[in-house]
Amino acid sequence: MLKNIKPIMSEKCRMLSEKENTYMFEITGKTSKQEIAGAITTEFKDVKVAGVRTSVRNGKKARVSRGKGKYPLTIHRSDRKFAYVKLSEGKLPFFEQPEDKKADKKVAKAEKADKKGDK
Repeated sequence: MLKNIKPIMSEKCRMLSEKENTYMFEITGKTSKQEIAGAITTEFKDVKVAGVRTSVRNGKKARVSRGKGKYPLTIHRSDRKFAYVKLSEGKLPFFEQPEDKKADKKVAKAEKADKKGDK
């Protein structure tokens, strides 16, 4: 059911998920808010959707070179539609932040230095 809904992983999305329990997805242009909410609730049983907001980012014009001495070509990038899904209960598993291995290494290194200092 989530064929046309793709989660987005970025710093902004991670911040939204931690602070506001809101998750961001890229969707196809014809997908409605009701379809998005239904897909999320059927895919993840322990989640309740509080609201869905959508936005469309228009594609930009881009100039492409066609070689030396030829006129440039202008193309148009496709529009992209995004959905912001706010949850009232539960969390989505693929947005969970993995354990920070670097922090664990720093703690282990600090403990090792303390042991050397104690001797």
